[in-house]
Order: sequence, then C-alpha cells, then structure tokens
Amino acid sequence: MTKSRLRKQFSNFLILAVLGVSSIDAKARNSCIALFLKDPQIAESDPLELSLPADILSVIENFREQARSLHFETVARDPYGNLDDRVTRTPVGDGERLIFGVEFLKDNQLNLGEHLSAQFVAGVIRGLFPKATIENGFYADMKSFSSEVRSRAYKEWSLQHPGKSLVFVGIGDSNEGFMRRGLNQIEMVDIKPAIPGLKESSTQDLRRNLKIPSNAFVLSLYFKDFEGSVESDGNSNGVSEVLQQTRYSLRALNKQQPQIIFLSFGGGKNLTIRPEQIPGFEDYEIIKQSEFRKRFNPKKKYVVVNDTRGQMRQILGVSNLAIVNGPINFMEPLSERVPVIFFNNPQVLGGYNSEAFATMAQTARLSGGAFEVDSVVDIPLALTRALNPQVVITPPYLIRDASRDHLSPIERFMMKLLHTIQNGMRISQAASEY
Repeated sequence: MTKSRLRKQFSNFLILAVLGVSSIDAKARNSCIALFLKDPQIAESDPLELSLPADILSVIENFREQARSLHFETVARDPYGNLDDRVTRTPVGDGERLIFGVEFLKDNQLNLGEHLSAQFVAGVIRGLFPKATIENGFYADMKSFSSEVRSRAYKEWSLQHPGKSLVFVGIGDSNEGFMRRGLNQIEMVDIKPAIPGLKESSTQDLRRNLKIPSNAFVLSLYFKDFEGSVESDGNSNGVSEVLQQTRYSLRALNKQQPQIIFLSFGGGKNLTIRPEQIPGFEDYEIIKQSEFRKRFNPKKKYVVVNDTRGQMRQILGVSNLAIVNGPINFMEPLSERVPVIFFNNPQVLGGYNSEAFATMAQTARLSGGAFEVDSVVDIPLALTRALNPQVVITPPYLIRDASRDHLSPIERFMMKLLHTIQNGMRISQAASEY
C-alpha cells in the first residue's frame, strides 16, 4: 500500500469520525487486532492501518536486537517423561514461530479510540517481529477470570498449532477496573503517552472537508462526567462556569470568541444540554455531534455535544485549544499539537491513581503546551499562555524526563511491551508442556 493511499485513507477515517461515525461492523468489533479495523466507506479488501511516524519507527529499530534476543524456554524430560532441570533457550529472531493476540480486557464494545490503542500496540509488535503472525481471532477464554479456563484454552490452542507459540497481550486499565490478576497485560497508562498523534492531514484540510471556516476558533472541552459537571449545583468548576470564564477571559484579552465549542463527557452517549444549563450562550445553537454534518452552517455558532465515544482525537484535529477537566485526558491534545488547559485538584482526580496522574502531568508540563489550573479563577492566566503564538509543543511520546529515568514514554512503553511479550511466551510454553 502506498504512503499517499494510506494518508488518504487515514484522512477519510478522521473526517468520518468527526462527523459522528461511532461504531464499526460486528466482524471488526470482535476482531482482537484493530489492524483489521475498516473505514465503512473503504472496500472490505482494503484495510485501514495506523501509520507510525519516522521517529517511532526509529525507536522500534533500536529495540529490534533486544526483541530478537527474547527466547523460548524448553524444559527437558528424562526417558520416563519427567521434567528435569535442564532448560534450552532459543532466541525468537524475527518471530517466525510467534502468533500474537492483542485484546482489551473489558468485555463490552470498544470505541474507536480503544481500537486505535490496540492498533498502535499491534503496529509496534509488527515492527519488532516482521515475520510474526498477528491474527484477528477472538481469544475470549484467554482473558477469563478463571486460571483453569485460560490454561485449557492455551492447551487446546497449542495442540492445534504445533511448533507455534501464542503470545496473548491483554490491554487493561487498572484505574477503570479493566485489569485481571494472573493475566499477561499492559496498562493504558503506559500506552497513552506513547501513542503519536493522528493528524495525517493538516487542521486546514480536515476543516475544509467539514466546511469549518479556516479562520474559525474551535474550542474542545472535556469533563470526566456529565452529572457532576452539568447537573450538580455545587460544582464551581462545572461546564457553565468554565464556559463563562473562558468567554469573559477571551473578551478581556481581546481574543477571538469560539465559533464552535465541542463539549465531551467521559463515557457519555445520548447526552442533552439545555440552553438554561449554559447561560450566556443564547447566541449559540446546541447540536449533537452525530448531527454535525447535516446541521452545520458555517455562518452560525455552535455548542456541539459529543454524543459519540472514542473520538476525542478526531475532534482535536480541528481544534485550536482544549480545556480538560478529567484525570488524564490532557495527553491527547498534546499528541495532536493542540495546547491544553487542564485541571489538577482532588475533585478532578477522584479515585484515579495519583502516582499515574503525577507522572503524566509531569510529561505534559515538559511538552510546552500544557497549562495547569486549580479552578476557573486560574483560566485567564492559562489562556494568556496557551494562546501565545510562540508556544511550541513537543509530542509527549518524545519527551525525556531527566528527573525520572531519562527515558521517553515510547522507550518506556517498548521496555514494558518486551517484558510482557517474554512473559506471554513463558505462559504459552508452560501451557503446551502441561
């Protein structure tokens, strides 16, 4: 597949996502590898693949030798079939014997953002092991809570694939309860900072396809939940307060007012915002994102309620600024080179892992494009800094934290992925010998 064709497909995918395409066909949903994710308007025989940038491909190449040195461990048996202490280690090389399964540990339908995360993991694996197989099977039993069910599934698989080794890589999020004891898994907190942006097309190209004026100011607001941000009277950092403070501050700074405000909530679908819930914005028409293509008029102003899932990165593709009132969702704007104002207070953090938050917040600060606030009263100063034309954003995946381990998030992810793969090989080998 040519690079130009790939970029065109990826651009089409982004455009469709912004327009509200929030689901894919059942066959693709059940696929364990998102590399087989199809754009609904692309022929079934022409799969959409995530294109990794040159700097990530360079990091993958640097880890190739380490990946090739991962090894199979075979325990010898005596003439009576009993295991002895001798272990033979065979390097995997380019992965001819490896068959990978990559799957999210949650059981309900994945959104497009989660598919793209799996796509990223699978794309890195493909770069590390060019001769390995990445199947689109569905390994439900291998992510079972029951160790007996998992062992039986591995045993059956090994009997059906002699000479091969299945490496199951689960993707989980302990902060959302999607981690399972005893499973071979890698966390979203390690994946998220390492994923590159999705902008294969420029902001202007994306806007042109959506008929958004090139000079329009587009603002993306994200809140971690709907009830606490809109329907709670006691939230001083809720939607209404953030919108009003942002508008007043832009006016005081003599800055352009937003023509389009994308309003998103964690895990929310089929949400409705009433005009009285955002006073002071009577001159804006409230529409749903799923209706954007049909109802958008470039001469009007809109509050667009995101009633889809997993499409924050696509919304950011047309945005000038993001404001995030949620635990770690400030990483996506930075990956898309969009300046972000993010809240950092106990109310926002909630039950989220404070150590994981602190690590990601430090990476965000080092990017040059993240501006931290405690409450809405800090927004004016943050806006002044975020809208400074001199702001240069370094993608999070490239940032090295000297106060930590001098590694970038992509390098840290690679190390954890290799550890996960080696562990997966051991699990598969033990099951086949059991």
